[in-house]
Order: sequence, then structure tokens, then C-alpha cells
Amino acid sequence: LGEVGRAVSSSLDIHSVLTSIVTHAVELSQADAGTIYEFDEAAQVFVPQANYGLAEALIEALRESRIKVGESGIGQAAATRAPFQIPDLERASSYPLAFLRDAGYRALLAVPLLREERVIGGLVVRRKVAGAFPPAVVDLLQTFATQSVIAIQNARLFREIDEKSRALAELSRNQEQLSRLSTTLQEPLSLSEQLARVLDA
Repeated sequence: LGEVGRAVSSSLDIHSVLTSIVTHAVELSQADAGTIYEFDEAAQVFVPQANYGLAEALIEALRESRIKVGESGIGQAAATRAPFQIPDLERASSYPLAFLRDAGYRALLAVPLLREERVIGGLVVRRKVAGAFPPAVVDLLQTFATQSVIAIQNARLFREIDEKSRALAELSRNQEQLSRLSTTLQEPLSLSEQLARVLDA
């Protein structure tokens, strides 16, 4: 947890921070694989942002699955705003991600990433052995979920600041051009020369 905390507070590289979180979450929960999703509010789907222990083909299948609130493990966790687990995927006939079951995964635990009750993503760990995850592991995953929320919020704030900085820089360049144009128009030039400079600007 200390390592994850340091990663969250010392880096703005969202992918590396979330990869660190999901790696530690999988290892400490004695699972086999895991994924951290970010919730795309515009499309209303969960987008995988970091994975650990999954083959590339499964990662691609997850990207294409476009899970919504109420669907799959993470969708159920998001709908209830609480951890949700499936102890045996082979007995969960309505589970939509059959490719994970076919790959040998038998149990999963999903924890929503919440900021003031607003869903911003989810953390899922998967195991190849059936059975419920104990309460201590559920508590641990909730701690990792909190770290993930901080990392995602940091990245979003950084993106917003970066976008605003670019907009301010563009405004500053426009202001300089207008200032130069204003100075030019005060010079004793012919009308055609002044209009030419306006057109250039």
C-alpha cells in the first residue's frame, strides 16, 4: 500500500500508476488477473485502462465488450455502489463475458471507483479457482479502489490544466498579433499597405 501511495503521489502518468495499483491488487488478493476501468460518462460504458495477468487477446476482447452499468461484475458493483463478487462463473449463466470463463477464470471480485457517490470506474480481480473472496480481501480491494480514484482524478485535473494552459497560450499569441496590427495601423502608410498588413495578420 505504501508503494502504491508513493506511485499515486509522485507520477502523473495515469497508465503506469493504474498498472502499479492493479498489479499489487492482484498479487495481494492472491488472484490471477485484474483490470482497472475508467467510466466514460459520455458513452456510459466502462473502458479498461490497466490490466495485469491477462493475455493480449483477452484485453482486446474486454475493450470491445463495452460494459454498461448493471452488466457483468463491474456493472453490478457500479449499480449498487458496493463490492460485488461471483464465486463461480460456471454457475453464473447470465454472465456476459463468456471469453473470460472460457479462458479458465472461475471467480471475480469487482469494486466500484466512487467519488462522492459518482461512479468514475471500477477495479476487478479474477481467479482461476472457484470460491468467494474473504472479507479481508474485499476490504483490501476497497483501499486500492480509493487509490485508483485519486490517480484518475489527478490525471483528469492535469489534463484540464494542460488544456487551459494551451488555450491561454493561444489567446496570448492572438493578443500579440492584435497589438502588432494596432501599432502598424498607426504608421503613416497608404491604405493599400495598411490593408495588406491587416490581411497578413
